[in-house]
Amino acid sequence: MAHIAALVPARNEAARIGETVRALRSVPDVGEVIVIDDASTDDTAVRATEAGAAVLRLAARRGKGGALLAGLAKTDADMLV
Repeated sequence: MAHIAALVPARNEAARIGETVRALRSVPDVGEVIVIDDASTDDTAVRATEAGAAVLRLAARRGKGGALLAGLAKTDADMLV
């Protein structure tokens, strides 16, 4: 079976990221959820970790595309969502 990872770029999403991560983790074929915290100033990374995601914290804002590229470099998944 293919290794499927969900990449989630996020900035200041502490209020919603936990629900997003839990929803992705409930999908049977998704084996890995990676939240790329794009230099948030809130508790996005903490909430994502608490919900069960792997978290990559970026020190400086890179935008959605830059965050996705950073996440892509951190996984060896066969497929991405």
